Amino acid sequence: MSTPTPILTPPRSPPPPPPPGNGGSIPQGSKVTIAPQGLVPAKTVIKHYTTWVFAALMAAPTLYQEAAGLGMLSDESMPTQLAWGIRALAGIGLIAKFIKQQRPA
Repeated sequence: MSTPTPILTPPRSPPPPPPPGNGGSIPQGSKVTIAPQGLVPAKTVIKHYTTWVFAALMAAPTLYQEAAGLGMLSDESMPTQLAWGIRALAGIGLIAKFIKQQRPA
């Protein structure tokens, strides 16, 4: 729906010139750092990789059953250190999941 009154906007003013002394390449108030740029936090990387792992498991629904059928997941086919390591990680993950839960308000 159009209005009977035209909408007028003021013209833009040109940006101020750069201050002398820095060559005009760095805007005033900017911070210069030698810290590496573009590194993604480890938590974000792990979240993305676990998403891909779960997507691969969804794409191959019979992969677990086939591995179990071939005996690859039995305790006898795995080294005992690996089997206990998997059990320990699963236990720590289960405990961490209960600890991290938020109480209802």
